[in-house]
Amino acid sequence: MKRLKLTVIYATVFVGLLLFFTPKIYCYYALEAQLEQFNVRIAQETVHDGGFVLRVNDGKLYYDDLYVGTFESLSIVPLLLYNQATVEHFSISKEMSRFAKGQVETLRVRHSVVSPWTLYVTAHADMGDVTAEVHLKDKNMTLLLEPSAALLKQAPFWLQRLKKTEAGGYVYETTFE
Repeated sequence: MKRLKLTVIYATVFVGLLLFFTPKIYCYYALEAQLEQFNVRIAQETVHDGGFVLRVNDGKLYYDDLYVGTFESLSIVPLLLYNQATVEHFSISKEMSRFAKGQVETLRVRHSVVSPWTLYVTAHADMGDVTAEVHLKDKNMTLLLEPSAALLKQAPFWLQRLKKTEAGGYVYETTFE
């Protein structure tokens, strides 16, 4: 029993040290290369490996050479069994103001081995609160928007394309390739 206990302790310490010393900066640049295939680019950011957390500060997000906005902080926690990426203070650019205005306070994407084929997304923004589930295996997504009073007052064109729920929220369902 003592031998089993030591084996578990050594294995846990080994995995912890492996996660701590993994070169997360290289993984981030590999992720950026993968995003390039979808015409998504992050520019002018500073990247810092903080042990268990990778921090990316002051980045600008582009899609097809269209300036989407800037973010203050992106933190990525890759723990194998539970992974999380959090974007804080994302300001939408003037070029995107026709689609959405304002700022996203927090955007969190979570992945766990408990449900490996699902990504959970939550966001709190000026336009309201968003929760979404992205099912990777079935290639579909369900998004629930609880709009703020300011968004309802603006009534952007895309809000009319969402299904209104009985509770006053809006649902969007789609599939992807």
